[in-house]
Amino acid sequence: MTSRYDVLRPWYHRRMAAYCIWRVQTGATEYAAGLDLELAALQGCVNKDQVVDRWVD
Repeated sequence: MTSRYDVLRPWYHRRMAAYCIWRVQTGATEYAAGLDLELAALQGCVNKDQVVDRWVD
């Protein structure tokens, strides 16, 4: 059984990445590092889900 967090994890990373983008665009350039981390985490979620879907089919 998948936990609620595991299901929502990509959405949380997407939301935080969007927040980081907004902060960078409004002059808080220190959020660029956080943006990179959130995008990497989001990509990891997508890759993990693709691998799982391939094995389920």
